[in-house]
Amino acid sequence: MKICYFADANTLHAQRWVKHFTERGHEVHLISVKNAEITGVNFYYISPLIKIPYFSYLGSLPFKIRTIKQLIKEINPDIVHGHYLLEHGFYAAASGFKPLVVSAWGSDVLVSPKKSIINRLTLKYVLKKADIVLGESEKIKNEILKYHTTKKIMVIPWGCNTKDFNPTIKSDEIKGSLSINNSLIIISTRHFSPVYNVDTLIKAIPIVTKEISDAKFILKNFKGGISFKSKMEDLAKNLNVYHHIMFVDEVEYNELPKYLNTADIYVSTSLSDSCSVSMLEAMACGLPVVVSDEPSNLEWIKDGWNGYIFPRKDHEALAEKLIILLKDKEKRELFGKRNREIIEERGDWDKNMEKVEQLYENLINKYQK
Repeated sequence: MKICYFADANTLHAQRWVKHFTERGHEVHLISVKNAEITGVNFYYISPLIKIPYFSYLGSLPFKIRTIKQLIKEINPDIVHGHYLLEHGFYAAASGFKPLVVSAWGSDVLVSPKKSIINRLTLKYVLKKADIVLGESEKIKNEILKYHTTKKIMVIPWGCNTKDFNPTIKSDEIKGSLSINNSLIIISTRHFSPVYNVDTLIKAIPIVTKEISDAKFILKNFKGGISFKSKMEDLAKNLNVYHHIMFVDEVEYNELPKYLNTADIYVSTSLSDSCSVSMLEAMACGLPVVVSDEPSNLEWIKDGWNGYIFPRKDHEALAEKLIILLKDKEKRELFGKRNREIIEERGDWDKNMEKVEQLYENLINKYQK
């Protein structure tokens, strides 16, 4: 298959997609308005602002689309797949190529359309043009249906690599470097930004450590978020819990399983998600989880069965759930075992990408008839 993706080349998720299908033996092309160093794939950078004298950004858009159409004609792919509906998904739709698959990532459906009529019209345009719309959760599917009534939406979670993320990955090196060998560890791997609400976890720490004095917290930033990190550090100092926290800046993605395997519990305080890949990664490592009542989390976590749910922004409820789990090793192990089984069944990246690959083949065959 010759697959042409439209996606932000700087994002880990886009890089995972193109790498996977390249390794599957397909000829992969990536068109992006974000420049990056991408190896092993045919990469094309389209400047987001084609500067044409006397033309604004919107005025230059037809010229950009014409450039994209010419590029698609040269590539002559079997299928086009646009990621993130309001940017690269739009460019994929505007290329006019069929068959067309688009993927919703979250804020492109959950947040941005509510901010302007232009975003809503763009979303409706992309949804109308697509042959198939992929979403990671029922929450995303239901939100899409508010903008376009269609039967062509498929829910396929991306999941995670269960070979890389598993409970057997050794973490002694990380424990030693952080000096946490004999402590109970709670970890969060969410990006330091307001939507992930890490401050709720920090506010819970004084309550937790009053009950369990040796509890330690790893707060690992994902990418960027420096200004918000300073606010979180100041909050920790004001609450006198800074010494209980290890603030970890961005690490190589292949090191992340080691950090997860240092922990006894995973926490996500997110206010909004499409489907939390970071939560699935923690589940794949056999961790019990305590997560906010964000609706997509409820598609994976049953309160009291494989984790605990707490109301968003409620740090006291979060602390209560953490204390329960920290005091019950047997329950932590049971929840973690169930989570690993859930990921093997529903959240395995390779298995879910097999479904996408079959979808591609079915669409290509449909258009070749």
